[in-house]
Amino acid sequence: MNYFAECLTKFQALPDNIREAFGGLEAYAVTREIENKYNVKLSFLVILIAINELEEDDIEEYLILKFKITSGTAKKVRADLVAQVLDPAFEKTFNIPG
Repeated sequence: MNYFAECLTKFQALPDNIREAFGGLEAYAVTREIENKYNVKLSFLVILIAINELEEDDIEEYLILKFKITSGTAKKVRADLVAQVLDPAFEKTFNIPG
């Protein structure tokens, strides 16, 4: 099994509420908006975060290496992704008051 398939299998094994928070329609729609804004693919990155395969602090480096974007753009993508997708997902998952 390749790395991509292994990560998807781990994501599918997560509890329903976690899968929904990170990969449900709401999260997906916002992720797609950010992808379109910056012309990068983020869905797999969100899965990596959800399965603890990638840390939030490593998002910028991942984006720079994967998509050959500038550090400044990577910072903007990370900020949007954290504020609009990851923080809400963690709040839903762990019932953290918003």
